[in-house]
Amino acid sequence: MNKFSVYTIILMFTLGSLFLGCEKSSNDSSTGNDNSAGYSGSNPGGGGNGNGDGDGGGLIITPPEDTTTTAGNLSVTSGLSYPTRIAEGINGELYIADTLQNSVFIMDDRKNIVGQLKNLNRPSGIAVDEAGSVYVGNTQGGNRIEIFEFDLIDKSAKKTGIINAPVSFPGDMEFDRNGNLFIADLKGDQVVVLSAKGEVINSFSVADPSSLAIAYRVDGGSEVGELFVTGRKDGKISVFDLQGNLLRTFGGKRTSRTAEQCGGLFSVPQGVAADAAGRVYVLDTSMAIVQAFNLEGGEYIYKGYFGALGKAEGELFTAQDVIKTRNGDLIVANAGNRRLEFFTQGDIGTELCK
Repeated sequence: MNKFSVYTIILMFTLGSLFLGCEKSSNDSSTGNDNSAGYSGSNPGGGGNGNGDGDGGGLIITPPEDTTTTAGNLSVTSGLSYPTRIAEGINGELYIADTLQNSVFIMDDRKNIVGQLKNLNRPSGIAVDEAGSVYVGNTQGGNRIEIFEFDLIDKSAKKTGIINAPVSFPGDMEFDRNGNLFIADLKGDQVVVLSAKGEVINSFSVADPSSLAIAYRVDGGSEVGELFVTGRKDGKISVFDLQGNLLRTFGGKRTSRTAEQCGGLFSVPQGVAADAAGRVYVLDTSMAIVQAFNLEGGEYIYKGYFGALGKAEGELFTAQDVIKTRNGDLIVANAGNRRLEFFTQGDIGTELCK
């Protein structure tokens, strides 16, 4: 049996169909000028026009209408439709990309949805820098990465810049400690690294990179940073140093649905998270589980899994992302079930998945 305890934030709304658009990208890289985001607490549409221009929409405060707690599981009604990516802010808040609503939702550290940035263009990548600025990659209408500053106390948002990144599809994104932004270019089969000024400082090939994560750990008395990238085409997880040098790979493509073909192999690896203890968590969208690995003797060894296919609490359906927060929560963007799934790590065990 799965030995993770789970509590669920259930988000209820009307289901739509997912469409991720992508247009040919520009090869220029530049930052834009400051631009106010047109916040209005009584004007949900803000001033954006839905094509990536204008003011980028308005931040609206929308507290949950109903909150109930039953059987130890937290249920909260809210407004998400298809959460695809999650990023943790500097104060523990979560920024959630919703591709169906062309929005980024903000969840506070008490797990309440408190804001919505609207009129984006199929946002599928999101990252937060050390200053708290939020970078959103839009996958329709070009290759723009828009930069926002949020003030949840004043209930305001401001667009502070635009980067025309040299990528075909700005998907999952994450910052390292030097302020460099790593971008998984799903259509371009590469990872692109931008400096804090928006300049390309590195790029390297990865086939069909669906997600990435950066983690720092102590190795031989020194702290090292590593980049984990999921490859949907070959089912492998590639581990790089932060200069783009390949260190190791693990995993591989699952070719049958037997239990022996499950632990350590993947059908569609879609999300990845890692921590300072050498633990890695890989979300498989097709298998509807998250597999857990520990670094032992220089190799990542399968240790167990959590999740199952379905609609009930703790079950996943077309899940798109997994992150591990600073307080140890494992959070899954459970897109097909229109909610986030919160897991607390317990005794993983060594059982094979099915």
